Amino acid sequence: MNASPIIHPDFLRRGEDLQNLMFALLKGGLNKQARDSLGLAIAKFVNRAAAPALAGADTTISPATKVAVNSLRTQGYAVIDDLLSKADIAEVYEYIKDKKVKFGGFDEVHKPGEAFVEDLPPDARFGHYKTADICRCPAIYRAVNNHELIKLITAYLGAPPTISSVSMWWSFPVELAAAGMQTYHHDRGDFRSCNMFCYLTDVSTTTGPHAFVPQTHEIEILAPLAAQKFGSNPHLHQKFWHWMEQHRKEDDEVQYYFGDAMMEFTGPQGMCFLEDTRGLHKGTAPLSGKRIVFEIVFSTLPKYNERFVPTPRSTLDFPPGIETDNAKIDPLVRYATRLMYS
Repeated sequence: MNASPIIHPDFLRRGEDLQNLMFALLKGGLNKQARDSLGLAIAKFVNRAAAPALAGADTTISPATKVAVNSLRTQGYAVIDDLLSKADIAEVYEYIKDKKVKFGGFDEVHKPGEAFVEDLPPDARFGHYKTADICRCPAIYRAVNNHELIKLITAYLGAPPTISSVSMWWSFPVELAAAGMQTYHHDRGDFRSCNMFCYLTDVSTTTGPHAFVPQTHEIEILAPLAAQKFGSNPHLHQKFWHWMEQHRKEDDEVQYYFGDAMMEFTGPQGMCFLEDTRGLHKGTAPLSGKRIVFEIVFSTLPKYNERFVPTPRSTLDFPPGIETDNAKIDPLVRYATRLMYS
């Protein structure tokens, strides 16, 4: 492992008191305006604090990347070129065929357990692969370490990002009311963040599309919209902001406030999009067929409520052409991936 304290997984995570304070502020200690303002301040701090580790890093972005960054800033989402090819996805399927998934617990009717997908209980909502497993898949490794993607996120966040989650899960149709992440909500995993979603199955309106409400991610965008829509009615305006602070929201409530602005991401296997999940979103419950999604969460600060055990790159037995030598990996990529790989 590199000796630099800025590359070390504990960077910005030392001190339980600091972690507990940040977590409390994220989970309701501040309103959206304060959270977003603090997020901008933290991005500036991280940009300065991480600078020594990023000497020589390539942060230049292409014109196409600038378009994606602008879409994220103005709308809260951007559809990007496929991160995983058909061959990559086939490689992922081959890799996970002997891997168990976790089910139950949060958002589920079952106690936590592990099983192969074909052996899951019939009313299991989700099947999550273990991060330690999927990070050893060559195709996933290439995506997580994708330099162009990390540069795009750096430009959007205004700071070098930390990949604080790499996940992949199945969603199944069940005869249960939607719950948890299948209801509209806004993420509070960080004060400033961006998620990458990639469909590993074709996704239609009935197979669990991801849903999002554009322009709900940033207070500087949302506040003028709210004033325009509700400003003439002070009671309704106040009611809207009180409602926005609630973590989970019913579909009819979102429809009432946003109507036609609500959207769903449908597309073929391999479709990828970026989203600032501070905006209202949900994973729609499938009505027919199962769906699998690969996700990378980029944040300015590492998650404080999870423990990370990075996978040593030196232990990865990958085919030629996949760079695993820390000395040859761009400093920005090494910084961003430090919680996943050492």
